[in-house]
Amino acid sequence: MESFKKNMDLYFENNEIHKQIKILHSQILENKQTVKVLSNEEQFLSKDEVTEAVRLKDEVTEAVRLKDEVTEAVRLKDEVTEAVRDLKEQEKDVEHSQKNMCNLKEQTILLRKEVDAINKRNAAQLSRLKHHLEEKKNRCSALKVEIASLERKLKELEKS
Repeated sequence: MESFKKNMDLYFENNEIHKQIKILHSQILENKQTVKVLSNEEQFLSKDEVTEAVRLKDEVTEAVRLKDEVTEAVRLKDEVTEAVRDLKEQEKDVEHSQKNMCNLKEQTILLRKEVDAINKRNAAQLSRLKHHLEEKKNRCSALKVEIASLERKLKELEKS
């Protein structure tokens, strides 16, 4: 908002400068014309008239210098305007990046929740599998004891 206000101030200042340029330009043209006339008639001029002509020539020189300064000011104003435009684009890029960061954070949170849910399901399944494996081990142990018992009985039967 502040850069917009600065731009508007520069815009109005620029308009004022252009008005002054037009006034100075018309004065320059008038003074150049006066100098031409005075130069042609210089041989007939009095000392006061020559002094006035020199003063007018100095005014023209000053007006040209001012015109150059105004041109430079306009060029600088254009550079400032371009810099402000670049800054606004950078601000938009930063805002876009911040939105992307927020979206990524939200996605990360959702993914963490999903991973936590998967981990809980896996833990429950692992617990069931361990219990099932324990049952199978117990059954195997019982079968080994039964096999050993049957083998003893078989040996006894073979001996008799």
